[in-house]
Amino acid sequence: VGVFDTSYVDISIAYSTFEEALCFLKDLAELARLETQTIFMFKPSKGDDYFVDENSAWATPLKGSEIVRARETLSQLTNVIFLEDSFDPATVIAVSDVVLTNCFSSPTADALASGIPACWYQAKTDVGAYPLANIDGLVAQGFAELKESFYRCLSGEQLDLLYSQQSFK
Repeated sequence: VGVFDTSYVDISIAYSTFEEALCFLKDLAELARLETQTIFMFKPSKGDDYFVDENSAWATPLKGSEIVRARETLSQLTNVIFLEDSFDPATVIAVSDVVLTNCFSSPTADALASGIPACWYQAKTDVGAYPLANIDGLVAQGFAELKESFYRCLSGEQLDLLYSQQSFK
């Protein structure tokens, strides 16, 4: 399973907040703990310095250090491969059976265009007003929907669900 985050900012009105990052990482770790026979390849958008380095334009060291710790926790799981932020996302997509992406980052669209089951996942931030959220099954909101979408992707039902909708075509 290829997993992608996005570029997060510490601005409350954004979909991709630091709080969203923390919830996403915690939920991903929980999913990996449930699915011990599944390999998760996590490809971060940015390196740890992005969150904590005082010279980084978007860093908030105190909150950023929580994200770094959550990443470290995730990387300790035996079924998680933690890739460098510079790793080629197309390669991750190409070798994945399923793709999960946080905050409408492009790898889910790339995977779907390649016929690979995928979904966007919002762990915390309400995205109900976002147009893509109106396509049934495309966006999972909260851990229960993440598990549902994940299992639908694994079973092969995700693409059928998406491609059957006029709004997706």
